[in-house]
Amino acid sequence: MPAPVALFAYRRPQHLEQTIEALRANPEARETALYVFSDAPKDASAAAGVEQVRGLLGRINGFASVQCLLRAENFGLARNITNGVSEVLGLHDTVIVVEDDIVVSPFFLRFMNDALSCYRDEARVGNISGYCYPVAGSAPEAYFIRGADCWGWATWRDRWQCFNPDGRDLLAQLRSRNLVREFDFDGADDRGSDRRQERIMGGALARQLLPARSADSLSGTVPGREHRCRRVGHALHRQRPVPRR
Repeated sequence: MPAPVALFAYRRPQHLEQTIEALRANPEARETALYVFSDAPKDASAAAGVEQVRGLLGRINGFASVQCLLRAENFGLARNITNGVSEVLGLHDTVIVVEDDIVVSPFFLRFMNDALSCYRDEARVGNISGYCYPVAGSAPEAYFIRGADCWGWATWRDRWQCFNPDGRDLLAQLRSRNLVREFDFDGADDRGSDRRQERIMGGALARQLLPARSADSLSGTVPGREHRCRRVGHALHRQRPVPRR
């Protein structure tokens, strides 16, 4: 059975509609359980958008099942996601995570499920990503880097148990293990541990599997943190299992 999808929404009905349509275009969608976590408005300015989002949720179809959790209070993005992922992984061994500004390819669910199955017993692999950093030249069909990204990702229950949301504690661990430079990609990325999902397992930074390419972004700005919709993994058309190494 395919891994369930946890979809996180706030106040962007138009963005959410694109996200749902893109997920539904995946052949695996009809066999996939969809969990939607709708955050409550932070203030009066967000109330109308949240109401529109929740009106849209009742019309979702095309999945094996749809369960919507409507937060009674504002959790904020980080808490909504971490709690929601934990809730889904309390019921399933794996989860695929998508936010409401992600537009996936028709091959996204296949890639994620293939990779989750392939690396199920590889504890060094912390998560699967549907996004790839822009790179010059060619790249392998799929490859590993250390760390974790949040633009369409998947993980396993046992890996999630290693997740540490405390950025300060994580930075202290990185320093004590002399892993700060490696965490920052040898100094190329200095965003800081509190701004990235990171896992430390077995004394080393966990690896994530990335596809060779992800497609361009879709324009459409909205107020606040809400960025452009992002298209993820449009190059993913797999005729064979993802590589083991």
